[in-house]
Amino acid sequence: MAVVGYTALDRLHDACGAGHPWALLSLEQLEELHGGEPYDVMYLDLTMPPELRVAGAADATPALPPVLYVPCRASVTRLEDAVLEYVRGQDGLVGLPVYTSLDRLHAGLGTEQPWLVVETSRLEVLHERAPYDRLLCDETVTITGTEEARA
Repeated sequence: MAVVGYTALDRLHDACGAGHPWALLSLEQLEELHGGEPYDVMYLDLTMPPELRVAGAADATPALPPVLYVPCRASVTRLEDAVLEYVRGQDGLVGLPVYTSLDRLHAGLGTEQPWLVVETSRLEVLHERAPYDRLLCDETVTITGTEEARA
């Protein structure tokens, strides 16, 4: 028995089709799944054969995943304790770097960068507490010289 998981929503869409059903599970939920339906192996980012893919709407716009990895000044477990790091662009606009997977955060900022998982639905709350002009999604940025904002 195998479980197939994906490290980012766009990777699931590419490998299984944009219409494939999915659920977001925490590590605790994966352990519960294993307890009730034991599996032998977990495959990550496995490309499904064409006959198992589920097509989505042709005009579907890419959606943000349900959670994002957001860089912060120091490691914390609660959004309320986070000091987020914003980047001011040459145009003067403030961007909030966000990443759709942990490996993409590491590629964009390095493996030593502290981060916090934030539910995408809470981006509006973040914006109200510490306004930003745009999201910088999966971009390589330099954190030095950034602005801080307490979430």
